[in-house]
Amino acid sequence: MKYIFILITFLSTLSVTAEAELAKVTGYVNDHVGLLSKEQIEKLKKQLVTYESKTSNEFYIVTLKSFGSDTPLRYSFRLWKVHGFGKPNKDNGILILIAKDDRKLRISVGNGLEKSLTDEFCAKIIEKIMVPQFKKQQFYKGIQEAVDLIIKEAKHDWPKD
Repeated sequence: MKYIFILITFLSTLSVTAEAELAKVTGYVNDHVGLLSKEQIEKLKKQLVTYESKTSNEFYIVTLKSFGSDTPLRYSFRLWKVHGFGKPNKDNGILILIAKDDRKLRISVGNGLEKSLTDEFCAKIIEKIMVPQFKKQQFYKGIQEAVDLIIKEAKHDWPKD
């Protein structure tokens, strides 16, 4: 019985540790691994702030070293749960999530934008735009082109607040 208690305590600690490893999100562009220059970050921030003011859609970019033992989907879900991307009752958030060392990325979209930003569309952005640019170490170009195409494609059904 003593060993079961120790095992449960250890597993609980692992769960808490995993939650603590989530990347910090303090604004629209969160580059935790230095993929982008300060100028590139500022340009993207300005674009995403303008986009949000015109549509109310919130668009976030997060780069990190690794997803750890999580899949990109699971990590994205956990991050979304903590930060609640998008406006309440609209679920109109967009998240580009990049794990540099894992060489994996994901585009997640709130339910309010899923009609125009389908899983198929997001997969094509990753496959045709981001991955080829990232293979050439052109991280900014891949991110910027993805952002531009997503903004162009995203239709919003919600009136601006």
